[in-house]
Amino acid sequence: MGLGIPGGEDRRAHPRIRTHLDAGFEVPGELQVFQCHVVDLSEDGARLRSEIALHPGQNGILVVAPPDTGVPVVAVVEVLRAQINIDEATQESGVRFHHLSPAARQRLADLLVGLEHGSAS
Repeated sequence: MGLGIPGGEDRRAHPRIRTHLDAGFEVPGELQVFQCHVVDLSEDGARLRSEIALHPGQNGILVVAPPDTGVPVVAVVEVLRAQINIDEATQESGVRFHHLSPAARQRLADLLVGLEHGSAS
């Protein structure tokens, strides 16, 4: 049984790893970077928790801070889904990586390996 569809197979090409990483989300045209948390991460995308409202179809720049304070992973992303959790006044959003430079893709791969083996959190 997968996580993506109740009673069905998970449609994700890459497994997601649960985590709690600090990140920033920049909306094009805005002069502010909004703080958020990455609650799960994969090679293709992430699930974010934030106090700002993101909307499906919206593009932005996600900057994920690795736990070792190394070079962050910077990616152009598209918001695929958003769900407001009224009890906590937060929103969870699913984003897909649209563009990662080769160096950012390598940093992401290294971060995922570290998270998977417990050397990052």
